[in-house]
Amino acid sequence: MKKISKLFAFLICLSASCGVFAAQSFSEVKNGSVSETVAAALSAAKASAASVPSSQYTVSSSLIKDITDADFNKEVLNYKGVVLVDFWQIGCNPCKNMLALIEKVAKDYKGKVKFVKMREDVSQETIDRYEIPSSYPFVVFFKNGKVEGHIRDFKPSYESNIRNALQSLL
Repeated sequence: MKKISKLFAFLICLSASCGVFAAQSFSEVKNGSVSETVAAALSAAKASAASVPSSQYTVSSSLIKDITDADFNKEVLNYKGVVLVDFWQIGCNPCKNMLALIEKVAKDYKGKVKFVKMREDVSQETIDRYEIPSSYPFVVFFKNGKVEGHIRDFKPSYESNIRNALQSLL
């Protein structure tokens, strides 16, 4: 129920931001005086989207860290070593399956590889920068801040692909 109410709150914020914009006259828009109001409404809508719970994708251990664009440089690019980044999307069943597979692998690579996940709707800057396709899940392997490979979509057989990729990067 909480998931639905938070999503509903987001939709209300988004609707409100559209309403604020629509309520302004054309001359106000043309003169740019509406930009602060619209920016504030859009900012509120974005904050609401970021708060939509990802509990359905929460792992049972602390081996995989949730990060956003704000954390990406620190957690991935500046990290000395191997990082697996799982890009995922709310409502994506293959994403849930991939996360379970990654958690299994993470247990065996604890202390050797950093595992992070990034939700697509709150990580657009990183997704754009690395041209991550819109088919999720999408896993990217980094070593010392550089992209070393990726895996697109999900198949149960990908566990061996992930393990082989990690092993080759260590």
